[in-house]
Formats: sequence, structure tokens, C-alpha cells
Amino acid sequence: MLVATLLISGFAYETVASTLDRRAMPAPGALFDVGGHQLHLACTGQGSPTVILETGLGATSSAWAHVQPAVATSTRVCAYDRAGLGWSQAGPEPRDARRISTELHTLLQNAGMSGPSVLVGHSNGGLYARMYASMYPTDVEGMVLIEATPTDLLTRLPATRADLAGLPQQAATAEWMARFGLARLFLAPKAGAELDAFPVADRDAVVANQATSGYWRAVGAEAGTMEISMLEVQQTGSLGALPLMVLSTPEGAPSPDAAHVKQEMEGEMAALSTNSEQQVVEGASHMGFATRPEHAAITARAINRVVDAVRSGQPLSQVAPR
Repeated sequence: MLVATLLISGFAYETVASTLDRRAMPAPGALFDVGGHQLHLACTGQGSPTVILETGLGATSSAWAHVQPAVATSTRVCAYDRAGLGWSQAGPEPRDARRISTELHTLLQNAGMSGPSVLVGHSNGGLYARMYASMYPTDVEGMVLIEATPTDLLTRLPATRADLAGLPQQAATAEWMARFGLARLFLAPKAGAELDAFPVADRDAVVANQATSGYWRAVGAEAGTMEISMLEVQQTGSLGALPLMVLSTPEGAPSPDAAHVKQEMEGEMAALSTNSEQQVVEGASHMGFATRPEHAAITARAINRVVDAVRSGQPLSQVAPR
């Protein structure tokens, strides 16, 4: 009886809290139908090419709070939430790179956005950016890959397979916790603590989203198809002479050998284009390229370099940093 009472109380608490969050934090952008569900798109700035920001696993449009305003001073820049994340509605499964790229293309079309774009992919968002460029090559004129997931990560660093395999179950556990308010109490506050330099509104949006069961369901669905997405992107080939910036950090590898392999894979990623530049940032963290002001500034400058290369038609090597 005690357990049942606690669960009912937790469920009621979460229902009220999530309702209050939705009222207090309306979507900063607009929702567009992509075929049975709606995705959230928030654009700022003016100019061409448009920059499209693709987040990593479990991140939302709010994650670009430092990067988007800096890029918006130069051109139009749009952040969006994949299905089930942020302010977007849940979408059909599987949540692999091909489906996610198709939905992004439909979103941009239905939002009236056509013409050249620069894709920015962080972490596993790099897989989706590469997939999109393969499926819609005439829509992409530049790319920035930030700590992007390599397609051969699991074969080159087999220890990561166990970590990846455990993510869906971890997300399922968090989803169960969220139904009864436990994620709001124990999981979401950790996300807020890591965003101490964020604007309050964006930090609150991240915390509120990570308290919901729908968020964790979406994370688990993407994590469960990560290997499928890698295999899909392996078939895409090179990027030709597309302007490409690759940002990475030597931090975070579990061993010196793993750090060496990581560096090799990132170099191979830069070699996807004959018009590329790679920047290794000492002291940065995997998420810090978006969440820490000093490293988000590096990300914004890299994006602006690619924008300038697209506008001028010059190779990246001839485009001066701003």
C-alpha cells in the first residue's frame, strides 16, 4: 500500500509539474508537420546560406544557446528538435539516420526554407548531417563536424560497443523514473548543474525536458539505432570539395591508445572533403563545444568560416578567420 501510494503521488506530481513547465516555457520557434507529427524549428538572423544546427544524442535546440546568437550576427541560423526531444512531438521508429534526415528535409521544405545551407553536426548529429548531405546533395553547400561520431567507431574502438549497447536500457529506466517524478528529482538537476554558464531560460528548458518520459523514450530510440545509422552513413562516400571544418578535442579518451585511434578517425573525417580544415582544441570537452562560452565561440567561428567560404567561393585555406 505504501509503495502504491508513493507511485500514485509521484505520478500526480509529475503530471502537474510537466503541465506547469509547458505553460511557463512555450516553444521559442514554430512547429511544422512532417507527416503525422510536428517538429520544432527556431531560426534567428538574416542572410544566406542558412546554417542548420544538428545536436548530439539527447541534446535539444536549447543546447545551442551560446552558438546560435553568435552565428546569427552573420547569417540566418536555425536550431531544431528531433522527434520526441525539446518541443517536438514523438515520431515513428526506427529513429535511424535515414529517417531523421528525411524528416529534417520535410521540415525545412514545409517551413519554406529552400536554397543553400551549411549543416552543423555535433556528436551523433554528425552522422545525421553526413546522411542528409548524401540524400540531398544540392541542398548542402558546407558542413561543420564537431566531435562527430565516426562510422567505424565500434570496430576501431570495440570497448565503446558495450557502452552503446547499454544506453537503450539506461534510457528505459530513466523513462520509467520520469513517469513518477523521479527523473525530475534525481536526473534532470544534474543536467542543469553542467550548464552553469547558460542563460537561465535555456538551462531551465533543458532541465524540464530531461524530466519527461517522452524525452528518455526518444533518447533510447535513437541510441538503439546508432549502429544502424553508422552502417547507413558508411555507404555515403566522400563530400567532394564541400567546405568542411572538423572540430575535435584530445580530451575524454579512456587511454592513450584510444586517444590515438580517435585522432586518426577525426583526421579521416576531415579527409572526406578535399576542401577541409581540422582544428584540435586543447582543454575542450565533448559537450563543451556547445555549452562552454569559450569553446562555443570557437564553434561559432568555425561555422562562420564555412559560411564565408560558401559566399566567396574560395577554398577554406584562403578564408581568414574572423
